[in-house]
Amino acid sequence: MKIAAVTLMSVCLMSGAALAQEELVARQQGESAQLRPEPKAPAYTQPSPAIQGIVAQAVRTSQPWQLVNPLAPKKYGNGEEDVSRNPNAPGKPKGFILFALNW
Repeated sequence: MKIAAVTLMSVCLMSGAALAQEELVARQQGESAQLRPEPKAPAYTQPSPAIQGIVAQAVRTSQPWQLVNPLAPKKYGNGEEDVSRNPNAPGKPKGFILFALNW
């Protein structure tokens, strides 16, 4: 059993060493190296101001009564985005956001 294990390990090591070998080829005189273009940094775009809150959401929807319906479809949201949180008590809501302007 030990002989089979040693043989299997040596075969794996030799095949791994054979696969790890890489052929290196020097460039000939006059051959130019392929130059890769340098990556450009993405242009900074300033985010536009966003209006949020219960009032803004009610104005945007065609059926504002769905905002208070507990059985409303998911496209109307779950109300989490319209609740302000207390940073000192995580998970505890502090109040409702009626109208907010984020920039």
